[in-house]
Amino acid sequence: MIYNPNHEMVKKEEHSIKRELPPQLNSTPPPKKKIRNDGISTLLTPLSSSPTKIIEESKQKGRRGLGFTFKNFDDETTEWDFDNDPAPIEEEEVRRCPPNNHIEAPLNLDEMREWIKLGLKKKVIDDEIEFCDEDILKEMLNGKTVFDELPQKEMEEARARSNVYETIGQSIFLNRAALKMANIDSVFGRMFTDPKTPNNQRPLVHPDEPFYFADICAGPGGFSFGFTLKGKSDFALQKFLAGTSETFDPYYDVKDLDCDGDIFKSENIDALQNYVNKCTMHNGVHIVMADGRFSVEGQENIQEILSKQLYLCQFLTALSILRPG
Repeated sequence: MIYNPNHEMVKKEEHSIKRELPPQLNSTPPPKKKIRNDGISTLLTPLSSSPTKIIEESKQKGRRGLGFTFKNFDDETTEWDFDNDPAPIEEEEVRRCPPNNHIEAPLNLDEMREWIKLGLKKKVIDDEIEFCDEDILKEMLNGKTVFDELPQKEMEEARARSNVYETIGQSIFLNRAALKMANIDSVFGRMFTDPKTPNNQRPLVHPDEPFYFADICAGPGGFSFGFTLKGKSDFALQKFLAGTSETFDPYYDVKDLDCDGDIFKSENIDALQNYVNKCTMHNGVHIVMADGRFSVEGQENIQEILSKQLYLCQFLTALSILRPG
């Protein structure tokens, strides 16, 4: 028997090595952990009957309630094919009304007075089928009705996406209305920048006279004469820097009235006519533009019949201040 003074140290090393061995090499297997039956592990097992589909992406929009959808707007599977609806790039064609050779008897004042009908304010448009097809009118109204419950913000965003020219924005002009004027000027042979007589034989504006332009029911801008409502819709000349404000002459109405710029009042129309005649030596203005409107929120389907009085007054005012030719 050989005495080993380091025997005790070797024995300790063997025990330490044995404890450091992996569990599969140890003689005694580690105890199994008891699974808690709390339902969580059951949901994650492939053999369970719990749903295993991927959670769908939330389609929540704005501040709507969770799961709330608008009728007729919950179908988001439709994909728009822009190839079937390309943006027009060709030049616009002016389609004029064909000449009418039918000669009618001249109108008299008594006959025109019979056209005036007095009654209650009309708030129904379904029977306005004298100049349009009834089925087309109903289809249009149904198409507009679906937007009644759509929030204003989403309505504006959808309208911006549907307009292929929306990215143009204001371009180099003050606002989009001026951009429309530039388009009209181009299509109709520079009727604003180089106006000519109907037969295009001579310029409409003489070299020694200014170019008179009237904007009826206008907003902020820079024209020769302006006729608009006072208050929040009034002109803001201090914000218009594209031209001098001295060439702009705002006019509202008869000084003896409320000075509100209401074009519905015949006194205001007559006063504007007299003012234009005085400033133009009874010649009138060269061009008149009218783009008045008012809010029809909640009554979008009948905005045409609500606005017909405004359109009529604008036409009447334009004819009263335009010069011949």
